[in-house]
Amino acid sequence: TFGGDALVDMYGNSVLGAVVGVNTTLASTFTADTAAPLLEQFNMNMNTGVITLGYDQVVNFTSVQPSQFSLYNSNTTSAAVNYTLALGTFARINSTTIQIVLSLGDLNAIKRLSLCGAASGRAECFLGFGPDSVRDLEGFAVLPLVGAQTVQANEYVVDVTPPILVTTGFTELNLTSGELILS
Repeated sequence: TFGGDALVDMYGNSVLGAVVGVNTTLASTFTADTAAPLLEQFNMNMNTGVITLGYDQVVNFTSVQPSQFSLYNSNTTSAAVNYTLALGTFARINSTTIQIVLSLGDLNAIKRLSLCGAASGRAECFLGFGPDSVRDLEGFAVLPLVGAQTVQANEYVVDVTPPILVTTGFTELNLTSGELILS
């Protein structure tokens, strides 16, 4: 039920309130959702460390498993260079778009492996995922990719942030070898 002030039309007229059993009608038929979500695209931002996933329907944020996502340098899961995410955070909202903020460890590992690098950009930036990577609101697992094992980045933003040395102090200073080790 809802009151008359709950909704207005584009001219400001109140919508009549609905009271169950008085001025409501039951649906004559109901068709439950039986469709699994489908990944339509993914974007990679190496500057901010964010992977954006776009699905064809709303997915349940509580089902997102970052460790089920892997990056590859080609369109096959047997690619020579690949990395499976260990961690990642994301917004706590059900949506058709999920943004995974990579952990610093994951982001640095991806950069070390030259995955989705500045030189190759989206040409060598592919995403693969497991069946338990995400589910929709009804609990259906994401559909596997058809005809390919991975999907290429739709949009790619290069990393333009210069590195910053973060140090807690000297770990070792060896005057004989001339080595300075920072932690």
